[in-house]
Amino acid sequence: MKVSTLKIMLVTIGALTALPLSAYAESGNDPQRLAKLKEVRLQGMDGRLNILQQEKACVQAASTMDDMRTCEQASHQAMDQLMEKQKASWESLKAGNQQRQENKK
Repeated sequence: MKVSTLKIMLVTIGALTALPLSAYAESGNDPQRLAKLKEVRLQGMDGRLNILQQEKACVQAASTMDDMRTCEQASHQAMDQLMEKQKASWESLKAGNQQRQENKK
């Protein structure tokens, strides 16, 4: 069960890192862009830490295998929601950057 949770988290982290890479490559040294990138990145980190802390508390309180499965399912669902939120944030940043580049032309 812990192995599948670890795999889920690794896949989630991998997916969350792909979008930021394209955003970083396009950012240059724009201080406003850097601030937005940092904000989105930190929100993702805080979200993942929060999910892990909740899962840890859930596992510690579990008294049955069903409780453990419930913890894993809740963590997986929370990671999926976080991933979607992060994906939308990164896409928004990327779209904003593309708009700024088009306006410069």
